[in-house]
Amino acid sequence: MYHKSQEEKELILKLMGEVYDNKFWSLGEKTKEAERLCKEKIFHGQKEVLMTNDGTHALELCLRDINIQNRVVLLPVMTVPMVTWAVKRAGGTPVYVDVDYHLQMDFDHLKLRYGQYGDRIGAVILVHTGGLIHPQIFHIVKFLRERGIPLVEDMSHAQLSYLEKKGEEWSDPRTGRKERNIHRYYAGTFGDYAAFSMYATKVLSVGEGGFAAKHGDITSMKVIRNQGKND
Repeated sequence: MYHKSQEEKELILKLMGEVYDNKFWSLGEKTKEAERLCKEKIFHGQKEVLMTNDGTHALELCLRDINIQNRVVLLPVMTVPMVTWAVKRAGGTPVYVDVDYHLQMDFDHLKLRYGQYGDRIGAVILVHTGGLIHPQIFHIVKFLRERGIPLVEDMSHAQLSYLEKKGEEWSDPRTGRKERNIHRYYAGTFGDYAAFSMYATKVLSVGEGGFAAKHGDITSMKVIRNQGKND
């Protein structure tokens, strides 16, 4: 069991007291602060973010926003049951894709599944298992975008995981040496949507909770989360 210091205990109790003293115990200022920090630190300003009660709800919000009702959702066979539950709760039909030796979704089998289901596919959920970003993520993103299929990243193991990709070569005017810029691409910034859990076993844990994220306006997702209220 993780040992918490006295300082950590005092900080946690202080923050809990601030929530208790606030007029909003849920979806208050602390929630807004957490969403702001998540957008800035995890998604590097590239997505709009909503805090949820758990990772399953976060995935369901993403899938409901896409509207997968009566459509197929492809997901890796190597994942937790809650991913399947989120698909079913959002009205979709889960169809599994084999994994490769990295325990990531097998790209060739993904293409085979597309050949089987085609326009019936409403979304693809890519799980960054063990904190690893799929080695072929750029090819998968290109494949799905060309076919208009939304990509949802489950990044419960992969907050702050990144891939590095070399940019174009250039000459350093001071030394004359050939150089290449290195670009970092973070988990959660590849797809149209992303979600993660903050359950006790996750990389970023507060015991319970989750986040849903989207490129673009999140009003419709907020309305679902807030029982019809846009605030």
